[in-house]
Amino acid sequence: MKVFRRAAVLSIGLLAVCLLAAGCTKSGTSPRAEEKAPIPKAGQCIGQEIKDFDDLAPDFNDVVDCTKSHVYEVVDVIAVPKQFLTGNTKADRAANRKQLATVKDESALKTKFEQFASASCGQATLKAAGLSKLRIAGKAASEAGVDPVMGGALNWLNLTPTANWIDGDAKLVCSIRYTKHIITTNDVGPQPVKAKTELPAYADYLTKDFPLVRRQCVTYDGKGQRALTPCDEEHYGEMFFSFDARRAFGDAFVKSVDLTDPHDANWAKISRVCTDALPLLLGEDIDSQLTAVAEPGPGGWDGQSDYYGTNCLVAPKHAEEFDLPGGTLIGNAEQVDFVPFTPSQKI
Repeated sequence: MKVFRRAAVLSIGLLAVCLLAAGCTKSGTSPRAEEKAPIPKAGQCIGQEIKDFDDLAPDFNDVVDCTKSHVYEVVDVIAVPKQFLTGNTKADRAANRKQLATVKDESALKTKFEQFASASCGQATLKAAGLSKLRIAGKAASEAGVDPVMGGALNWLNLTPTANWIDGDAKLVCSIRYTKHIITTNDVGPQPVKAKTELPAYADYLTKDFPLVRRQCVTYDGKGQRALTPCDEEHYGEMFFSFDARRAFGDAFVKSVDLTDPHDANWAKISRVCTDALPLLLGEDIDSQLTAVAEPGPGGWDGQSDYYGTNCLVAPKHAEEFDLPGGTLIGNAEQVDFVPFTPSQKI
């Protein structure tokens, strides 16, 4: 029999990792930083070859059809508000723009700008992936820290190329950068993706056209512990989104949760977030033997953390008896061919 413990399982959501001028690399400024480039549009894909994680700059000259191999998908392009570009003279305004584009700058202005950039791109990603309609404990998805769970993807924030930026074309480019899948490797270096339609892959997140290799599922390993697994193999749950229970329910609430008690009332409220989201994820007409549950995710559930990551996944109601077949439930949830769970194979 499967024994369900509320031990944390790391989900691979989208992490804001990069905010700098598009021409910068970790070691300095690339030659293309000195040249102006066309600014991409939301929904475009960038197909450049990238050697390693430290190549931080999307090449805006390399826009390709999204069905072709690409690393970046542009989610949104946002004009930087004037409050960050103030100055009495043209020289003052140019100096402010330069300050915002300086990687090591730790000024109050830069900190406030980074907060704006992270929040703006996060909201754009939620909308593009179809998750912005979620409500978590009465809060908007962005307020509750909702993140789509994509295996091998990072939320990538860049400014327009240095020459554009200094010349006054100050925009924030929000992208998704695809990486190697952490299930099979600890390397988060870039790895191209191909969309199945003319739209970028992220636009198909809630459809069967989203690449299966980028979905994330959970199984039991040989020691009876929950572990990530590719979704094309048998699994007991498919992850769809994560959220921060602390931001959704408050500090006192999450600290009162007893993860060792399978009947904890406050955990039941957290798990209800996932069941309430089922119609958005899979539609109204789904197999009656499916349910949605919450599991502790990344972050700390020890009463000491600022982040209480929570994963929402869909699983069989009788998970002690059945697994889900390989594949995604999206587009296949009306009648599921459940797989009998064989303890000797996994525990």
